Amino acid sequence: MTLAKRLRVWGAIALFLVVALTLLFAPNSNQQTQGSTYNRFPEGYGAWYEYVQEQPNVSIQRWRKPFDAFPEAAQPPTTLVRVYSRLLPFSTTTTEQNWIKAGNILIALGVETPPTQANFSNRYSISLGLVRIDTRRRHMLQDQEKAILEDEYGAIIWRKPVGEGQIIYSTTPYLAANAYQDIGRC
Repeated sequence: MTLAKRLRVWGAIALFLVVALTLLFAPNSNQQTQGSTYNRFPEGYGAWYEYVQEQPNVSIQRWRKPFDAFPEAAQPPTTLVRVYSRLLPFSTTTTEQNWIKAGNILIALGVETPPTQANFSNRYSISLGLVRIDTRRRHMLQDQEKAILEDEYGAIIWRKPVGEGQIIYSTTPYLAANAYQDIGRC
């Protein structure tokens, strides 16, 4: 076997190994696990879930079934956090509307809103301290809506009363994702 032929064989083996190792060890991130409390990757909510579990006088549980199976026995006020794995136009079913009207709270993270001229990464001072939000998307408030976090480009987080309950919206699905957890606390 000539030297040139040997170099081609070794080159092919090296290329195969690089491709195989890349596929084997590449991060496994998919749309179905984004926002999951089981997900420990940056887009997951595992650290947030553990943090909330440690809080006194707070009861939290994971819910992986359709909303129609949500327990009727849960006494208002109950809060349901729904993390959209990709930006979607927000809508609720009649069953969800009735549940909210009864005094419950639906938190919708990752509601589709248009991008603005805002910087992608911004820091905001709130009562709990300094927070970083990474999104250009903002919402222009409509009737009965009240901003929770906003800047000159519009609302990033806002609320809307529905009967005795309310819906809280966020333009970003990563509001409390693992990537944004305070490392000293979690």
